[in-house]
Amino acid sequence: MTSTAHKIRTIYPTIRFPALLTKMGRSPAEGVPLRALEVAISDAIGAIRSAGGTQVEIDSAVVFGTEALRVDYTDQLTPEEIVRDRLAEMESLLGQVRPLLGRKGEPLPVDVADRIRALAGG
Repeated sequence: MTSTAHKIRTIYPTIRFPALLTKMGRSPAEGVPLRALEVAISDAIGAIRSAGGTQVEIDSAVVFGTEALRVDYTDQLTPEEIVRDRLAEMESLLGQVRPLLGRKGEPLPVDVADRIRALAGG
């Protein structure tokens, strides 16, 4: 009967592969460029290979801490997208203001008028 022994090895972060934030001198609030993750993955695969790792071992590698992973990017809006976004904002504002309006011809209480002004950004 042949048994196979397994050992979990941590290759990142280590002295050889410091954490991305440390390596780039960034704070957690700044995040890291997506390309840096690609480089970290490539470095990790290279480290496994250089340690004599097989493709099976590379395929078994897992990443921990991704429960809070968020990827943001800057979207260059077209003029049409700008108009659509602005219309959506206006419709949202209208939806918030409409229930605050009184009956036609009745003056608005000062606190309601102030609330509408605040919603409108004024």
